[in-house]
Amino acid sequence: MFKIILGFLCMVAVFSINAYASSEQSETIHYIVSETTESSFGTLQINSPVVFSSKYSPGIVQVSGTVTSILRGTPLVLEIKKPDNSIETQGVIVNRDGNFDVPVAIKSNWPNGTYTITATYGSNVIGTVTFQVSDLTTSGVIKYEDKQYGFSINYPATWQKNTPFEKDPDKPNRITLATFVSPKQDGLFLVGFAQDDPYYQRLDEQQFLAAIQQELVDYCHTDCSNIEFLSSETATHVNGYKMYYVTFTSVLKTNGNTISPLLAYAIIPDGKDYWLISTIFFNPDTFDNLLTDMTDMSKSFTISDFNQVESVQNQPVPVWIKNNAKWWADGIITEDEFIRGIEHLINQGIITIPQVEPSTSTSEQIPIWFKNTVKWWADGQIPDLDFINGVQYLVKNNLIKVTKQIPKQTPVPEPKQTPVPESEPKQTPTPAPEPIPEPEPTPKSQGLTGTYQGTAKWTASFEYYSPVKGLYKETCWYTGNVLINLTQNGNDVGGSAQVSNQQATADYDSSLCQSGFTLEGVVNGVVFGSGFSGTVGVLNVDAQFTSDMLRGNVSGDLGGVVAISGEFTSSRIN
Repeated sequence: MFKIILGFLCMVAVFSINAYASSEQSETIHYIVSETTESSFGTLQINSPVVFSSKYSPGIVQVSGTVTSILRGTPLVLEIKKPDNSIETQGVIVNRDGNFDVPVAIKSNWPNGTYTITATYGSNVIGTVTFQVSDLTTSGVIKYEDKQYGFSINYPATWQKNTPFEKDPDKPNRITLATFVSPKQDGLFLVGFAQDDPYYQRLDEQQFLAAIQQELVDYCHTDCSNIEFLSSETATHVNGYKMYYVTFTSVLKTNGNTISPLLAYAIIPDGKDYWLISTIFFNPDTFDNLLTDMTDMSKSFTISDFNQVESVQNQPVPVWIKNNAKWWADGIITEDEFIRGIEHLINQGIITIPQVEPSTSTSEQIPIWFKNTVKWWADGQIPDLDFINGVQYLVKNNLIKVTKQIPKQTPVPEPKQTPVPESEPKQTPTPAPEPIPEPEPTPKSQGLTGTYQGTAKWTASFEYYSPVKGLYKETCWYTGNVLINLTQNGNDVGGSAQVSNQQATADYDSSLCQSGFTLEGVVNGVVFGSGFSGTVGVLNVDAQFTSDMLRGNVSGDLGGVVAISGEFTSSRIN
């Protein structure tokens, strides 16, 4: 979602500011409920969930569908019946492929109530759709509800809503669900979702906030500069959700323009998932005007099936690792022994640190300051978080190797006893450190070799030119059964994937989907622990597996023209 935010920042930097429509221009606002009907003669649908209608700008309802049998020279007739029983008719030209798509104006003087549209082609009635036209509340607020992901939000009627369902190219389990743009395009409100995202798992409050800042810096460094964090704290939403949020400013240059937006980024844990909320103010002069709207939107944000998350704290760092740390700082055990102990703890999940990407460069030795940090931490002079931040630095610079594989049950070398110099009389030996606890046995994931059978769903999006609609974005929605054959050799995996019973629907024209942007192809990948990444044909795949299940996400593009993304779930059948 961070990449998507930066994309919006770049776009807004070159937007021309539209004139703001005064309140007098929105005297009557109507709400339309979409509906689809199907018969043996064709299909009929309304595809316009929200329509504004006033004396200055009539609302538009887009009516589209198909006919099953084309009658040359015969127009399709739409009969629009109003609540007062008056009737309007409109003729529609059917394309040679049997499709039609036409706007119907909802005029400002049409009454509120129940409307019906009946489509007739020749002597055949294709179908009838019913919708409601009604005034919104006097406050001009629209309620948007996403039943698929399970949230709702109220937004000002003068704001523009988009539902891009756009995935983060670097983290495909994160998706932007809805964006809301202010009338002057000087404010932006985004709602995103991260499904089972590992980045913020098992962090305490301070680590969580630190991880947000680090991720913002990592994502922003190529596009913006002078990042300044203004606040970093937790809060409780009016609906009881715990929120972690930061506010910051930066300087962004794009297409010769420079902007300094103010951003607030909030994360709401929901079980193993996360809700991502962003507010962006592009113009400081309008901050006060937009703040009320954005605050009301934030307060109205409601999660349908919220899974309360208790306060997450790291497991206490075992005492014996503090003893190891002190002995290493005092030169009693080797650096290698100490580092192997930390690697063991991280890989076993006994201590956790925020995820970081290792640097391509490597340092030759551990810096002196870290040895001081370790000594102070072992003596109880600084908190665990300072020690963990130091470990994070070592991970990022490849001084500690954090693998994703489940390690073998190899005990960490026992720390040496404090040596007694021969020249001195023998003293009572320093008590041995507490024994290293044996990690609980972890079930080892079965190899990937085998055949998997399951289901898949995916989308393909591309631009298309239609004589009726002009240039527009078409999205094809696919489902199918998937059969995957894999052979593992060490960490390398090869095989193939086939799809059967493939079905496709489209936002507008399903005939464009019949070329079949399928998930079939040769499989090449690499295994890391219980994870699997690679390719299926030209698509990227990231998956997790157990002894009886393989599931994951796919993403990619065809020649930079068709963007494909989806997911699959399959069970091992042999």
